[in-house]
Amino acid sequence: MTLFHRLTTDATTRPRLLWLGLSSVAAIAIGFVLVSPKTAEGLIRLGGYYYMVGLFAAFVYYARRVARARSAVWLAWLRAPGWVGLALLVATAFTLWSDTYQHKILFDEYVLQATGFHMHATKEVGTVIRAYSLDGTWLPIDTFLDKRPYFFTFLLSLLHDLTGYRIANAFILNSALAAAFLALTYWFGRELTDRAGGLLAVALLASMPLLGQNATCAGMEMHNLTMLLLVMCLALLYLRAPDPDRLALLCLGAVLLAQSRYESAIYVLPVAVIVLLGWWRAGAVLLPWATVVTPMLLVPYAWHNRVLSATPVLWQLQEGQTSRFSVAYLRTNLEGAFHFFFNFGPTLANSWYLSVLGLAGLAWLAVVAARWWRTRPPVAPAQTVALAFGAGVAGNFVMVQFYYWSRLDDTVTSRFALPATLMLSLAAAAFVCRMRTTWPVRQIAFAGVPVYA
Repeated sequence: MTLFHRLTTDATTRPRLLWLGLSSVAAIAIGFVLVSPKTAEGLIRLGGYYYMVGLFAAFVYYARRVARARSAVWLAWLRAPGWVGLALLVATAFTLWSDTYQHKILFDEYVLQATGFHMHATKEVGTVIRAYSLDGTWLPIDTFLDKRPYFFTFLLSLLHDLTGYRIANAFILNSALAAAFLALTYWFGRELTDRAGGLLAVALLASMPLLGQNATCAGMEMHNLTMLLLVMCLALLYLRAPDPDRLALLCLGAVLLAQSRYESAIYVLPVAVIVLLGWWRAGAVLLPWATVVTPMLLVPYAWHNRVLSATPVLWQLQEGQTSRFSVAYLRTNLEGAFHFFFNFGPTLANSWYLSVLGLAGLAWLAVVAARWWRTRPPVAPAQTVALAFGAGVAGNFVMVQFYYWSRLDDTVTSRFALPATLMLSLAAAAFVCRMRTTWPVRQIAFAGVPVYA
């Protein structure tokens, strides 16, 4: 039975498709038309924490179901990680050692700390402006809804709930995220190429000072980067063997990713493409209820974005600027991007070695794509996911170039380059590991890492 036939005749599929359509229409109406920005702000303040509790709990529930089905695989690796586990431990230690633990982007990180505390203390989404200590009780008086998505601060508040409020909890959370990120990088890189490719991607990222900066700060960039890679890994698991649990987990992960940074909602589009490809691969329309309600789960993100758009004071524009996005910012931002990726001095936290290998990988990919177009053989799931999310990262990068404050050679905004560096590392790994030449390309690439570092 073809996929089209299932869409039109299957008695189980048609009602779920109808509900998905209704969910999408309702999400657009509620997210952008029926609820005013002022009302949306109040709803996020009072209900945002509980929205995150439900969303995160559903994600953990499906993660346990998927993990249980693959327990033989990951338990075997945990029992005997071998020298790969040692390499990941060394890479994590180097990343955390490479910079000091402290607040780096002062205003942003203090706001996140204050939001995490308020969510911990009151179970409301808000950033404390003014508070008093009354008989040992810290009493917030004034708060505001910050423009930053609140998944990171929700996780921070959970850590406060478990251990008590500590400023250091933000650094502990980012350190754990750095370890998870490098492990996920190895796994995805290995699936995209082989074991050496996964380790090369890890080495390239761990030796980049920008990663160390964000792994030892109190910001949300490490969290966003880890969520991006986690969703890519979930997309690969789903595309390999489509089933309802993996699809539900992927969709919930995409919603959580959208709540990780402002522009991360762009990755909902690659996820949608992967979902459709999974249907085609399975020859069936898989629609668990978590997928059906996914459009509605994105409504709070739409509300938050509208609140930001309606509150110019949160834009933090510089003198003489009237818009957050403009073609006028493009030239200087592109200059800044070039300076960042190919800076050879110590002034920026970039890795020119990663940039050179990554661009060589992108050029090689263009040649491979041209050859593929002639015969169009099937594309492996890992390559499909990398291409889909690579397009999302490219779209993200282009969008940021029109933003008023995103010169990557500005030490405050260099962090915006992290998703691009992830894709460059994967492109470099694919290029090095798939080249057919008499030169010892792999050995040369690995040898260059300690020389650069």
